[in-house]
Amino acid sequence: MGIRKRKSSGKCRAAAAVLALALFGTPAAVRAETVGSITLLLEEGISPEGIRFSCTRVGDVFQGRYRLEDSYRQAGIDPDQLENSAEMRQAAERLSVLAEEGEEASPDGEGRILFSGLEPGLYLLKAEDTGGYRAADPALAAIPSWQEEEGTMAYDITVVPKFRPYEPEKRTLFDTGTESRLPLCLAGAGGSLLALFLVNRKPARKR
Repeated sequence: MGIRKRKSSGKCRAAAAVLALALFGTPAAVRAETVGSITLLLEEGISPEGIRFSCTRVGDVFQGRYRLEDSYRQAGIDPDQLENSAEMRQAAERLSVLAEEGEEASPDGEGRILFSGLEPGLYLLKAEDTGGYRAADPALAAIPSWQEEEGTMAYDITVVPKFRPYEPEKRTLFDTGTESRLPLCLAGAGGSLLALFLVNRKPARKR
């Protein structure tokens, strides 16, 4: 039983290490003198009008590991332990609450925002203005990042933010959480009045 548990634990750690490699790359291979860039690319159909994003450095690379800077450690996040995109999104949301002022820019006519001259580290991309959309999910990007297909470290990263449009509001009565039934209520009231009229109508006298 003990041997099986150790083997299972080893497999989990190995899987986590492989996934972390795909998400963040190998920090030990970072060239400190190399700067990179993050291109934020809007999805097709997203209007760039009124949209503005900030790029804030929230972590660096120390002794072969990504670590948060002092002002962000209260978020309780270990970047090297993020194992999937859902955990990265949750981490970005928590960090966005603590985010200080970063470099801000708006998309060009092609829906691109370029943040260049970035030192190796971990960056938070946050929507400061969302234009005609309800919200945009914050995102984390690491420089450099491991490119599995090429087998190299990339210092120029592309991120596609996810926007959430406004949803049509449903009419409610008395904040009950149910859809409005006003037409049905009016129809029911009209039927009741007609029934009362017929019941109370006096019969015609016979001559």
